[in-house]
Amino acid sequence: MKSLDRFNSEKLSELDIAERARQFRGSFGISDKLYVDIIEILEFKLKEILPDFKLMIRRDIELDKTAYATNDPPRIFVRETIYDSACDGDQECRRILAHELGHLLLHAHIDGAKQKDLLGYTPQLTNMNSLESVEDQADIFARNFLVPPFVAFEYRRDIHRLSQLTGTPTNIASAAALISKRIEMLRIRQPPAKKQ
Repeated sequence: MKSLDRFNSEKLSELDIAERARQFRGSFGISDKLYVDIIEILEFKLKEILPDFKLMIRRDIELDKTAYATNDPPRIFVRETIYDSACDGDQECRRILAHELGHLLLHAHIDGAKQKDLLGYTPQLTNMNSLESVEDQADIFARNFLVPPFVAFEYRRDIHRLSQLTGTPTNIASAAALISKRIEMLRIRQPPAKKQ
């Protein structure tokens, strides 16, 4: 079943979302990490920012979507097979969870479920662009959270290696590498300062 997209009046550029992903990586203490343990973030670290957050793992038959997020209360509902596969390092399942994390962190002001499934989504608003689409914004967040510009730029010439190091699908690693080359990403692609 395809999910419906939602409109976000807060237009966020690629750089805006990359900045927010970078800030949240810092909040979670993973600024300089190549590989993000998305399960650790969801199971333990997210509660430091959202104390009421719960990760709700459901039997596959109970959910018609692979995963979805709600903000009131803050929850991510996920199929058991997606969660288990993410625990085992499945790249696409890790991306799905990072996408839902993006909804929680970017779209708290939007009521209702924000969802996406493996089949994609059907736009509700035909003239909506990626700056207004919560689904596109969550995808951009997931890419920048899992493959930050400083990592993507460093490994831009070896997409396979970038994909392996970050535990992301090749298409996500490739997009991250391509976008990291943009001039507007210059400042954000600098590696974070090492803690003394």
